[in-house]
Amino acid sequence: MDIKHNLGELQRYLEKVRDDSFFNEADGNEIGERLHDLVMAGFDRSEDPYGRAWPGISHREGKPLLDTFNMVSSIDYDVTRRSNGLQVSIGTDVEYAPVHNIGLGHVRQRMFIPTNSNKLPASYNNVIINVITKKLERAIQ
Repeated sequence: MDIKHNLGELQRYLEKVRDDSFFNEADGNEIGERLHDLVMAGFDRSEDPYGRAWPGISHREGKPLLDTFNMVSSIDYDVTRRSNGLQVSIGTDVEYAPVHNIGLGHVRQRMFIPTNSNKLPASYNNVIINVITKKLERAIQ
């Protein structure tokens, strides 16, 4: 097998990846949907994104943050194309959500979305890496 030929093939694949349109909105939506699933699983298990249990509640029956389902049903994601690639954001527009996510005053922290994007939980990183890996594998086939 000719090594020079293999390097040429590799160069073609790298050119595809360098193209700003290589990762498209469908890829961003796949990441967004899978991250949304992780957030929903956290609400279901009453755990933060790092797997730590939320503090319990004593003022009513049931799970924390699920009394009206207002906040959990508002979780959504957005995919935006930026000059340096795609950005996937996940969050909520419920005004009291940050108080619960970070804890404030008498409200105990029950994080449902990571607050530091530089230190994403392994499960979030795995979602992103899996989507990217799948896309790269399809490109070289």
